[in-house]
Amino acid sequence: MKTRQRLWPVLILVATALAACSPGGGGGTGGASKPLHIVAAEPTTGLDPGSAATQASRRAMELMYDQLIDYNSKDEIVPAVAKSWEVSGDGLTYTFHLQPNAKFSDGSAITATDVQFSVQRMATSAVLKPAFTEMRSVDVVDPQTVKITLSKSSRPFLNALATAGIAAILSQKAVQGNANYFRKPTATSGAWSLKEWIPKDHLTLVANTHYWNTGYPKIPTINYTFQEDPTSAAAALESGTADMYYPMAPTDAIRLKDAGKITFFAPNEPGVLVWGFDRTKPPFNDVKVRQALAYMAPREDRWKNCWLSTGGLSYGAIILEGSWAYTPGIEKYKVSKDEALSKADALMKAAGWIMGSAGVRVSKGVPGMRDGTLFKVTVPFENNWDQSRCHTTLLKNDLQPLGVDVTPQAYDAATYYSDVGKNKFQMFHAGNGYANVDDMMQQTFTTTGIVNALLCKVTDTKLDTLVTQARATQDRNQAKTYYAQMQTLIQEDVPCINSGSQASITATGLNVHGYAGRTDNSNRSLIFATVS
Repeated sequence: MKTRQRLWPVLILVATALAACSPGGGGGTGGASKPLHIVAAEPTTGLDPGSAATQASRRAMELMYDQLIDYNSKDEIVPAVAKSWEVSGDGLTYTFHLQPNAKFSDGSAITATDVQFSVQRMATSAVLKPAFTEMRSVDVVDPQTVKITLSKSSRPFLNALATAGIAAILSQKAVQGNANYFRKPTATSGAWSLKEWIPKDHLTLVANTHYWNTGYPKIPTINYTFQEDPTSAAAALESGTADMYYPMAPTDAIRLKDAGKITFFAPNEPGVLVWGFDRTKPPFNDVKVRQALAYMAPREDRWKNCWLSTGGLSYGAIILEGSWAYTPGIEKYKVSKDEALSKADALMKAAGWIMGSAGVRVSKGVPGMRDGTLFKVTVPFENNWDQSRCHTTLLKNDLQPLGVDVTPQAYDAATYYSDVGKNKFQMFHAGNGYANVDDMMQQTFTTTGIVNALLCKVTDTKLDTLVTQARATQDRNQAKTYYAQMQTLIQEDVPCINSGSQASITATGLNVHGYAGRTDNSNRSLIFATVS
């Protein structure tokens, strides 16, 4: 897989021509395209790029807000609001030159002051703050030029500025002039602007007639219908009442593609699918118990049965084959089923969990637990995610030979991660995808990571240090070494059990042309698409 990570050994990095952004030729805004009808989850965390981290919110925001820079379908960094940029030889100074015709949706000019305001806001936001720790200052050179200075070199800094939906260029006047701006954002920088949002029903975007990329977008209107039921959403796509749906279950995607109904995109993205724990109390405060479950947790059966062999497969590694940072041979839990059961059995006995007469383990001398307590655990999963249901069913089956009794629990998706963050569950299912490896390692496995509390609940500051070192070095081989050390520590401590990465499938009707899937899950290629 081509990666977004970049080394900067050259003195000057000049952006490619603006035309490199566009896979097709120009044309009037909206062109001859029909409206696009999307079925997707509601952006319930809002439309403020400083706080809305969920995929549902990001997929809407990325069409409303542009970044300074972007990715194309080949995973290359290309211009957006910035037409070109230079990086100093020491990697500490970035100078961005804005598009001469860049305007917000109300027709006002996008200026260097707006960019300065936006980048400073990113650096203090809950979502992007960890990615901007090396930033020292943002200065306006002139109305069309901005200079960003770092305190130390950061290899992934350009990736942060290209984060779709979150690294948003905002109108300083509009945001500061309205305390409720993000309830219905106006004067937005993206290809579409918000026309209407009716909670629990629909959201409508209309083309920004002042968009800087002349001739785009070609789709005049995007209508979102909020739908949490994957079966109903797939049916809407099959019947033609919807033109696009994400994320789609592999079973539905393959079935409808084979029937000649859709095209689907499943780019191999960095990501994790994990079983998380409350490690503050027994039984999961004992690393031997967590290691035992790590040997037995569903992996290949999860990959085949739940994902139809799409996505990534892991026996403990976090960074998977195909990435520049992949290190072979470090997967601790890749052993035969018989060996896995033998090792897991020994670990459970050492932790004080002996097999009971009913085939369920009972405690004997486990600190903080009464002797004879059955090893029974309820494991919740998001009720609107078919794969999480499949994973949890397999977990029940795969842990049964070990004497661990799992009860799967479908849980309301609207409050699921909020309750994960409150430590309401002993064990839980979770997953996430990322734009790049550096984001994945920082966000998931450091104490300051934005999704740490919702996935692995890491408390080991040694991982913080290794991430800092990996991000600072310009040598990808050295960064790879740091990440290998991280993965070894994670596999030993088992703050969570990783089984691989998901395929985040986006499906479109055959009437959608020019759309391309991206490894960051972004739908920004809709800017260049049409609907017939």
